[in-house]
Amino acid sequence: MRSSNIAIRNLQRLQSGDWDPANAATYKGVAKKAILLVGITIFAAVLSAALLFTYPGIELVLLIVSIPTTLIAMLVMVFAPQTVKVTGTIYLIAEGIMVGAVSAVVGAEYGGVVLAALLSTFGVFGVMMTLYATGIVKVSQKFKSFMITALLAFIIVNLLTSLAGLIFPGVRALFYGAGGEATLLSIGVSVIMVLFASFFILVDLSNIDELVRGGFDKKYEWNAAFGLTVTLLWLYLEFLRLFSKIASRRR
Repeated sequence: MRSSNIAIRNLQRLQSGDWDPANAATYKGVAKKAILLVGITIFAAVLSAALLFTYPGIELVLLIVSIPTTLIAMLVMVFAPQTVKVTGTIYLIAEGIMVGAVSAVVGAEYGGVVLAALLSTFGVFGVMMTLYATGIVKVSQKFKSFMITALLAFIIVNLLTSLAGLIFPGVRALFYGAGGEATLLSIGVSVIMVLFASFFILVDLSNIDELVRGGFDKKYEWNAAFGLTVTLLWLYLEFLRLFSKIASRRR
């Protein structure tokens, strides 16, 4: 079965010619691995947040090490996707360390936003999974192509806006007021990013569907589980950013 999805086609080229149905990927297998990876990420984040206030020196070292670790792990996965079981786990541990530190700082500044972001993330995931599983929302190849294109556009615009804000104070003023509080424009952008990250869950679920229906080897369950975990992590950060912006306007 040849897929129209580029990511899935890349895995098809890696898959051996001998197909063993007894060793094929399953939804249950992907779910178990996703739960494991999410759990590892949360554990790393909680440990990082605890170290930030108890042993800040150790936390600083972990943060410094985690930055190049994520970059190296991601590069290895790009050129060797079959290593995702190991490199993906390393990547998520490093990401968990950074996210845990950010969450601790934001949580100390705006109480309750971390829990709200976490619950919202899993709540949205449940809704999206229900919409996809019941067939209420169908994911086409055009939708996937649009999401990828829009993601690249958002990254470029965000980068250009950040650079412009360093040079022109007026650009930063569009997003943050004199007291550091977020503007309505900034909150609006965060709402869009939350919706965008939420829709990407549908893309991940569709990829998992194609993986299982295409009869891929069980080892590729790690690729699907990793992709879904990264999207959930992204969604959590967008919720955290949104709620912290709203909280800044209520002070």
